[in-house]
Amino acid sequence: MGKTAFPALSAAELTEAGQALFGPHWRQEMALALGLDDDALIGEVESGRLPAPPEWRAQLVAIAQDCALRAMEVASTLLWQDGGSSSRSESDAPLRAAQLA
Repeated sequence: MGKTAFPALSAAELTEAGQALFGPHWRQEMALALGLDDDALIGEVESGRLPAPPEWRAQLVAIAQDCALRAMEVASTLLWQDGGSSSRSESDAPLRAAQLA
């Protein structure tokens, strides 16, 4: 299967993704997630001195999707948790949704 060409990752996109995915210490956390030894390259890209490596966009998309999936799983568990029972009944789903409204 061929590779999909992604547009170059801009400095603004890098910063926005970093803050959203990794929080206040995003540079260090992103460096770890991207397999970098430190955050120096991230700083160079953020400042516009160097272009982002082409693979970073795809890697950040994968990280964002993984975070979103994990967040949805946590939300689902929190939403459907019933006093220590992790099972949910389809028949009482509308009742639970109404209680949340």
